[in-house]
Amino acid sequence: MDFNSEDLQYTRRTIPNGEIVLATNHSVPLFQFTQKELADGKVYFQHSGPNYGRAAIWVTDGQFYST
Repeated sequence: MDFNSEDLQYTRRTIPNGEIVLATNHSVPLFQFTQKELADGKVYFQHSGPNYGRAAIWVTDGQFYST
């Protein structure tokens, strides 16, 4: 199987104490982003609320999915 890890696609679902946003503009929420964008520092987590929590994020390589 030919696979480039930079192509992994993340989709956020539930984040009760924060938000995933564009690193260069924290007012722009990100609902999907790639591993390359994450590695390039384009994705930022903006915390709000308690210091504990959990998040639901789906990951896919285009063929298989995982949470």
